[in-house]
Amino acid sequence: AQRAMRETVAEARADLAAALIRPGQFTTNGERLTFYAREQVGGELRGVLISDMTDPQFPTDILARSAALVEVEGRPTLLLRNAVSQQLDENQQLSILEFEQYPFDLTDYMKEDSELALKASDKYLYELFFVDRTNYFERKDADLLLTEGHTRLTGPLLNIVMALLAVFAVLGGDFSRKGYSRRIGIASAGAISALILQLIFQSAAADDPSLIFLLWLLPIGASAVLSYIYFRRGRHIGRSERRTVDLFRGPRGASA
Repeated sequence: AQRAMRETVAEARADLAAALIRPGQFTTNGERLTFYAREQVGGELRGVLISDMTDPQFPTDILARSAALVEVEGRPTLLLRNAVSQQLDENQQLSILEFEQYPFDLTDYMKEDSELALKASDKYLYELFFVDRTNYFERKDADLLLTEGHTRLTGPLLNIVMALLAVFAVLGGDFSRKGYSRRIGIASAGAISALILQLIFQSAAADDPSLIFLLWLLPIGASAVLSYIYFRRGRHIGRSERRTVDLFRGPRGASA
């Protein structure tokens, strides 16, 4: 759901960038950018003029025969064709550059950041384990993505630990007329401790992938310990019940 929402927001912002471009009119975005296009034919703009005043000391004017609004990695971009860029240098000399194609990023001129940046929690499971090595951001966050993948897989195991702790709070001891507040408190403290440890291990594994095994050790180890306690408790209760029954049976061979 979060992934779909981010994609929808990115598309909406790209549409906003398209709305700022009005053929036959000069449009501005504050004092930094002035845009003009002579006409629009289909999805192509013709006779494009861009005045970029991001740096007032070195203003840049770009003339292009045609342009098209595209999206590059989630960023609204104006792809200029047969473009000429004019800029004054430090010596107040006019510098002219010609381009066959020139991508003009509109992100910095939007009121909000238009980049579609999916967080690790927004990605699908296979995307966390099979990182796109050609993508700089995914390659940089490869350890974080790997940790997120293992965290998702160990999450259901941690739910089992929570369920076992809940059972312990109710069935972890003999019946007491005073209630089970002590056992409930112990179980609650154990659940909170498990969650805190999981967060600590997740943060540590993101910095050092060799610690990822801790994400698995916590739920598996806790489940094993709790299961062992229940097993021993069950055998103890079973022996106690047999002793109680034997007391009422009397000696072997005695007749009723």
